[in-house]
Amino acid sequence: MYKDESIRQELIFAVPTLNRYEALVNLLNSVDTGTIKADAYCIIDNGGKLKDEISKNGWKLPARSEIIEPDGNIGVAASWNLALGKGAKYTVLAGDDCIFEPDTLEKLMDAA
Repeated sequence: MYKDESIRQELIFAVPTLNRYEALVNLLNSVDTGTIKADAYCIIDNGGKLKDEISKNGWKLPARSEIIEPDGNIGVAASWNLALGKGAKYTVLAGDDCIFEPDTLEKLMDAA
């Protein structure tokens, strides 16, 4: 089990995406249904169409999601830097084509 509940107050899950919105939603669902949840989900939408796709497809994001829409495609590294700039104690960086096992965040935080 998660060693120190107090550190959950500073856990951000960050993921950039470029028009792979269905994969992104699958990733976020795999993380948000895990044994622990991030305090915030930082989504960097390099394609600028995520909000439209959510409305069109009826998709749901985790309640604690923030969508950042940079001016154009800033790339993966710059996207992750935006999330790291939020100053959380712990930030998990992922690609939009990942799927997490239910205990992945728990294992990462136990190793922290």
